[in-house]
Amino acid sequence: MNVLVTAASRHGSTQQIAEAIAEGLRSRGHEASATALDDATTIDGFDAVVFGSAVYEGRWLKPARTFAKRLETELSAVPTWIFSSGMTGAPDPARADAPPTEAARVAAAIGAERVDVFRGKLDHAVLGPLERTIIRAVNAEEGDFRDWDQIDAFAAEVASSLDRRSALVR
Repeated sequence: MNVLVTAASRHGSTQQIAEAIAEGLRSRGHEASATALDDATTIDGFDAVVFGSAVYEGRWLKPARTFAKRLETELSAVPTWIFSSGMTGAPDPARADAPPTEAARVAAAIGAERVDVFRGKLDHAVLGPLERTIIRAVNAEEGDFRDWDQIDAFAAEVASSLDRRSALVR
């Protein structure tokens, strides 16, 4: 199956997650294209979609919200998985693994297969002044918190689901 893997990423670490998911799908026998969300203008030609967004101040980035709204009908017609990243330093640790409201709403609207949350990466050197102020206010710890095994397990689950679907079609 041919899978579009795309993400809205402000500083690149969420796009790296999308690339790792695409590589995980390719290593399991699927065609997968990791494309920046701004370049993903259509899902035509794809059998499935995996998309996500970095999370800032508890919200998805605007390009992810726009993508989901613009392609809602098309996304509901193909198997779709959703992910969010960047929940490091969450003020309320109990909510750190909960998907942002937009992710949950989109998942319900399109009948997504699954919604996952991955920890992100926080590099103070790439942040703008406003972002640094917010990070200081919530006392977020700098570092790369992405769990590559968790991300690969997600890719494996997507691949397995696609394999089951392919077997049913044969």
